Amino acid sequence: MKIKILISNRKIREIREEKKYVLKKHLCFIGKPKQKEISFHNIDSLDKDLIIEVDDFTKIWSYLNLLADSKNENLIEEWKKKNNIDKTEFDEMNQFLIENGMVYETCQYTKNIRAANFLNNYIRTQDNGDAIRKIEKETALIIGLGTVGTAVAVGLQQLGVCRFVFVDGDLVEQRNISHQRNYYQSDIGKPKVDILSERMRAIDSKCLINTYQIRINSCSDLERIVNEKLPTVVFCCFDGHTSSLTKSILGYLRERNVPAYISGYMLSMIKAYELNEEVIHEELEFEHSLSEMITDNSGIGLLGDIAAFLMIRLWLQKIYIQFDMKCTSLEYDFLQPELSHKVLLENLTFLNGNTIDEYKRDNIVFPYILLKYVRFLQGDSAQIEEIENFSLENGVDFFEESEDVADKYLEFINSFTMEYEGKRVSLLEFSDIALHTNVKEEYFLKCIKQQENIIDMAITLLKRKKENYYAAYKENWENNSDLNAALLSLSGKIAKFMYKDTMDFLKYKPFSNEGYFLSERKEIALIKKMDLYNEYLDYSGFIDYCYEHNFLHVIEKGENSVTIMNPRYGTSDIIVAKDRNWQDIFNIAHEIGHGYYNSFLTKDVVTVDEITQETFSLMTEYRLIKMLCKEQLLSKFGQTIQNRIYSIAIGMYSLDLYEEGVMCLENISCENILKVRKEINKKIFGDIMLKNDQYSKYNMFMNVEMVTMKRRVYLYPEALLLGFDLGRRIEEDNRIEVNLKAFLKNAHEEKSIYRFYEMMGISNLNYNEMAENVYKLLLEIEKCA
Repeated sequence: MKIKILISNRKIREIREEKKYVLKKHLCFIGKPKQKEISFHNIDSLDKDLIIEVDDFTKIWSYLNLLADSKNENLIEEWKKKNNIDKTEFDEMNQFLIENGMVYETCQYTKNIRAANFLNNYIRTQDNGDAIRKIEKETALIIGLGTVGTAVAVGLQQLGVCRFVFVDGDLVEQRNISHQRNYYQSDIGKPKVDILSERMRAIDSKCLINTYQIRINSCSDLERIVNEKLPTVVFCCFDGHTSSLTKSILGYLRERNVPAYISGYMLSMIKAYELNEEVIHEELEFEHSLSEMITDNSGIGLLGDIAAFLMIRLWLQKIYIQFDMKCTSLEYDFLQPELSHKVLLENLTFLNGNTIDEYKRDNIVFPYILLKYVRFLQGDSAQIEEIENFSLENGVDFFEESEDVADKYLEFINSFTMEYEGKRVSLLEFSDIALHTNVKEEYFLKCIKQQENIIDMAITLLKRKKENYYAAYKENWENNSDLNAALLSLSGKIAKFMYKDTMDFLKYKPFSNEGYFLSERKEIALIKKMDLYNEYLDYSGFIDYCYEHNFLHVIEKGENSVTIMNPRYGTSDIIVAKDRNWQDIFNIAHEIGHGYYNSFLTKDVVTVDEITQETFSLMTEYRLIKMLCKEQLLSKFGQTIQNRIYSIAIGMYSLDLYEEGVMCLENISCENILKVRKEINKKIFGDIMLKNDQYSKYNMFMNVEMVTMKRRVYLYPEALLLGFDLGRRIEEDNRIEVNLKAFLKNAHEEKSIYRFYEMMGISNLNYNEMAENVYKLLLEIEKCA
């Protein structure tokens, strides 16, 4: 993706001290004289370039060439005279280079320059050695110097690690030579720890390596080594260990705040994990299920290399926040890697320049753009530019104007950063951290200070939103007064149920992953169990079909969970953002609910409204909840279910009230918005004491959708009532499920949940009764848990 920036005359601070800048050549500067453009990698992104538009290409490009070679320092004064560059302009140019991370102010590091350049492609530094020095301070303990362990050692040394602790009790054998790094025929019979140490010191004579020729049989063996050598990271690359050993290792290292990593491969599938309780649970389950086995090692060294690199990639998250994917495992199938999206989705160039009639737009262009959009949601950011270009070329408005405004506002918010535990994070990144972990008050104060910068822009956009949508909103509020009353009553009851007397905003951590260790496989297995309690359900077959045809994508720490139905092909791509906390299983169930009921629709049906879609998803969540109850899993999932109901009945509903209160203001100002916030808190929480609520006072301005886009009034709270109600009715009479699917298959029937209720003989929806049933379910879960 390319981002354009323009050099312009700006007021800047005077650069008082003459400094000798060095161009970051590794960013790959490309000059285009005809277009008067210079492009280079954007340090603040993994996959974006910046494009500078310049008035005088020759002048700027020649200066960059001078900065690219330190031998040209004496020519800079000559260049300034030739181009009539005065001090102000020269300072301005240098300031621009600094602000966009194009130059170093200090460039004296030379030891491992290729690794330093690699890291500096993504980490903003003024000294070319700053980033790699962080790695050079690390001490890596590698347990097991076989196929994986030797590859870990070599990979870490390439990245800049120069302090190691090697632990292995074996001698080099003939079978090690072909697939384990740095062992040769002449090494057979010698200790592995000695041979690998010798080879790595030959690469870096200053490499500090401590060795232990022992086998780790118990945690006490490891404790002595850790206490003596104080490693900062541990890579578990040994075979034949038990879950009890890894469990004790995990407990000990966690007390020392030392991360550990483990990996393995089966056939061509390679997996790497941060050592945690989930890994222990899987090992334990495997041990319990194992009776007898006949096997032999078929893992080639190449698989060990990949396993090592995946572990190292996970570890880099702990070192540099820029590489943090918020995931605890990675996997790769060597024989079945994902096909290149660019190969699958070449541009439909035959359409360009041709007249696009309604048929081509609906049946060729739009479905094709949807496919590319799915690839974008899966993480291929380059697709968004192709979508925009292709839409423009073919006259298709794929993104609504409000989405463009939302994207620009999101970029604006992300332009403000703050310091958090020695790192620079954006406001949205900090908000995510605060919802997952305990954060010191001093950081909230820093966040509030930065949030003040976005208030004026947010208020401008809210005023524009009111001008565009207020009439439609007002009609919806008036038509949903009964629904609102039921939701307000339910939210008040749940607030009292959850908090009793006091709600502390600093302790509100709705997305904490503490105590949640389910893998994707286990979550899917639980969702499939819903079929056991209704003879007409087939979530299992649908899920297997999705996996078989690559329609279900679970992405570690993705941006959003969403289901994209392509009416041309009658298929749904299900994309789930896995966040390693309680909402994961509900996110997967929710999106599978979308896709499952979409699969009963005829092709070309595009008129299923939002409330109908979300009702089916919330009904799927209801089934998940009831299955967990019937499987007697409430001791594990009781709090999870309560959090989910709370997040919709209070979290999402309060946003609806907030939006209504703001949109109804005669004068939309920060002061009046804060008054609205106080009134809404009073409506929902009543006499419950709210502590530390001042730390979230500006959070409304951080909600991009709330500030910029038209929303459906009470969408998710109403879907909660309808989905749970319909789920309860089908539970009592399974034939309703058959009728529902027949209703969806009927191409001539209006696809509306209200229409289906009418077909059941229910013309007036009793929202109060539905709300009361949700609250009763909450009480029932509390009692059983």
